[in-house]
Order: sequence, then structure tokens, then C-alpha cells
Amino acid sequence: MKEQQSMAMELLQDLKKQNKRLFIIWIITFVALVGVVGYTIYLLNDYTTIETSEQSIEDVNAIHNSTIKNGG
Repeated sequence: MKEQQSMAMELLQDLKKQNKRLFIIWIITFVALVGVVGYTIYLLNDYTTIETSEQSIEDVNAIHNSTIKNGG
């Protein structure tokens, strides 16, 4: 014969299951937050970016052995 549980015991067991699920969700969210913060700090400290600049040359004909053509 199956034992019958009171309504309070059933609610308590359901509450325990729900709390366990919420705790697991909280742990996953916290780990994701720590990962995002860590990756953001990594990106902020990344100094390996390459910066290029273009300079305009006024007198192309004055450059020795230049392959640049005027108007090209």
C-alpha cells in the first residue's frame, strides 16, 4: 500500500525541487557573468592592435626609384 503524504509535505518537496533548479540556474548565470567580465578585461588589456596611417606625398617625382605615377 502506498503511503499518503500530507499536502504540506508535498508542497515542501516541490519547494525543494524548485530551489535546487533555481540554484543551478543561478550558478550558471554567475559563471557566465564571470566569463564575460574576464573576457572584457582581457580585451581592454589587449594592446596588439595594429594602427596604420596614410600620408599624402606632395612631390612624387622627387622620390628616388619611385614607381608611383602622377595622376595614378
